[in-house]
Amino acid sequence: MFNPQRLIELRVNGATVTILHTESAVAADYVGFLGSVVKTLNDSDALEAEANKCGRTLATGFKGIGSVPLESVGVPEVLDK
Repeated sequence: MFNPQRLIELRVNGATVTILHTESAVAADYVGFLGSVVKTLNDSDALEAEANKCGRTLATGFKGIGSVPLESVGVPEVLDK
């Protein structure tokens, strides 16, 4: 029986990237899950696009936690049309 309390899920902008059901997971499942997380975080173009949708940027090279407003690094705000 599936227990929704026993899972780890990675979502990017509401879209599920990977799920780990911890109730029946073995070490290889955890390694595979972490591999998916690393692969997602290594896609800097996709992460920058996600940040830009919120009027932010990651162009500072991940020097801080989270993203920074575009204006703080000299990038003018561009509204979606």
